[in-house]
Amino acid sequence: GFVITYLSSHLRSKTAEALKEVEKRKQHEAELTAYRDRLEVIVVERTEELQNTNKALRNEIEVRKKAETALQESMSEKERLTRLVVHELKTPLTPILAASELLSEQVSEGPLYRLSKSIEKGARTISKRIDNLLDVMKGEMGVMALNRREINLVALLSSITDDTKPLATVKNIQFTCQLPVSEIKGWVDVDRVRQVTVNLLDNAFKFTPENGEITLMARENDNALIVEVKDTGPGMS
Repeated sequence: GFVITYLSSHLRSKTAEALKEVEKRKQHEAELTAYRDRLEVIVVERTEELQNTNKALRNEIEVRKKAETALQESMSEKERLTRLVVHELKTPLTPILAASELLSEQVSEGPLYRLSKSIEKGARTISKRIDNLLDVMKGEMGVMALNRREINLVALLSSITDDTKPLATVKNIQFTCQLPVSEIKGWVDVDRVRQVTVNLLDNAFKFTPENGEITLMARENDNALIVEVKDTGPGMS
């Protein structure tokens, strides 16, 4: 009787443990199933979010492409109109310049010679102003090309000074230049640097009265060269 009771008790104990183990496995499987279901929901939600994000990105890219295309077309049209205007302005200047040069060759002195030189100078000034206008419009449209090369900036400014001195003599203006003694190398567009500097000097000569003073200065500042034009004209606020 003792053996049977022991075996029965032992069997019930093992059965209870087995049932508990089965229950744990069922609970674990239920948790795994719930976790998988949650993962599937998260995947679906994330996939939908990614699809919406991709769709929004594609729409934004498409909008930007259309805007860039419209901008390029607008810039191309502006550039075309600018070139057309410049062409229309330059066309009548060509025969004026040619005629004034021919007249200067035919008449070497007297009132007609001075008149031809005056016409030639005026035509060249207008041509220069048109070129400057074209450069300004190119700069505003972002289509100006810069041709950089390494040069001695001090030598370039000295050359500009030499070209400007005769104008100072004619207008009776004291023109001085304060440049660094040693050469300073820089990668620049020579034509643009000359153009900007000459424009500043032209403006100074235009508004500085007789017996006034104009100074072209240049100084180093870290890795830059600061170029300044100072005059005794009326100035502006």
